[in-house]
Amino acid sequence: MEIINYYNEKNSEKLGCADRDYVHDNNLWHREIAVWVMNNNREILLERRSPKKKNGANKLSVVAGHVDKDETESIAALRELDEEIGLKYKENELIFLGVYRLEQDKNKLYILVNNR
Repeated sequence: MEIINYYNEKNSEKLGCADRDYVHDNNLWHREIAVWVMNNNREILLERRSPKKKNGANKLSVVAGHVDKDETESIAALRELDEEIGLKYKENELIFLGVYRLEQDKNKLYILVNNR
């Protein structure tokens, strides 16, 4: 079970935490991260998502995932880099690019984008 925080619409106040499916099913605002791994030629590394994924199965994607309940956004980015593509970085190697508000289907989220 993946427990994540959910927030008010302005992303300024944590309202609580719950199972990821509950947060999605109830259309609650939450945080996800996306990490754009770029080489010196400014090419972006993409991964193919697992065919078992509920959303975006078999599609190409940057490294991304939810920020767990007791994580910072940077720690979530480092965890996802390791889990998804086996790359290990340090927090000071991340470059924060911004926060993007996205509302789609039954998924309201703030994406925190990092680049190394």
